[in-house]
Amino acid sequence: MWKSSRDAAHAEGVLARTSRPGPPALVRTLRSPELQWEPLVADDKRRAFAYVLRRERHSGLDAATVDAWFAALHPDACGAEAWTDAQSRGKPLLRRTAWVTFLPECSCEYGYADTWQLRATDDAFVRTLEGIRTTVAEIVGLPADSLNCVNLNYYPCGGGVGFHADDEFLFDGMEREATIVSLSLCAPGGGERLFQVRRRDGGAAHETVLRHGDLMTMEGLFQLFWLHSVYPGDRCDVTDDPLVLGERINLTFRRIVQHLDGSTECRGQANGCALRPSVT
Repeated sequence: MWKSSRDAAHAEGVLARTSRPGPPALVRTLRSPELQWEPLVADDKRRAFAYVLRRERHSGLDAATVDAWFAALHPDACGAEAWTDAQSRGKPLLRRTAWVTFLPECSCEYGYADTWQLRATDDAFVRTLEGIRTTVAEIVGLPADSLNCVNLNYYPCGGGVGFHADDEFLFDGMEREATIVSLSLCAPGGGERLFQVRRRDGGAAHETVLRHGDLMTMEGLFQLFWLHSVYPGDRCDVTDDPLVLGERINLTFRRIVQHLDGSTECRGQANGCALRPSVT
């Protein structure tokens, strides 16, 4: 549900302000009909969309490639400057997180809930992510530089994340359309997760199982009108469900549209790029 009537009115105002004639420009149309995207959310009324592209539906990723990516990004294979332990309001969570910007001058921290995360600086980790970005962008038909950052979540056995929106300041998804392209990487023999979405104003949840090498988009005003979750949410006591047995790494490629100093062009740490804004 909306936190207040003011939030609901704000969302409707953004929808009206950003409306334009014609069909939405979605990732799935860039190389259609070559790629067979599955709709998860096609909310034309609110211009909010989410689509899934199964690995077996295209030739851009083979099993050996995604296996190698999982192994290279796994916390056990990386230095201390890659992954950090996740927490929420002082409570430790099962998952771990990592944040990388592909803009050389940018050192903006990634802020969510009450947590601020520094940019990962492990060289091998960042190089691997740069290569993955190039491949993913080529598969879906986007310019690689349109995805100028990536946030990662490592889910151990039993790990998930509760319902939320990617409404962080850097991406401005509460004021404009935003595109996120995510990649799921799963451990050998397991790691698939149930991905769930629901509208902020209520209604039934939509869900799909994301498997090794699957790609997914969240587009348009999705972050404004919809919430998403990875089962079993933030619970730490679900260990025997088949959908939480195994490890998963999820990469969400995004675009920074405003830096933490409020500028649209990165001006570097010395000029305030890494400052935390006074936003809630």
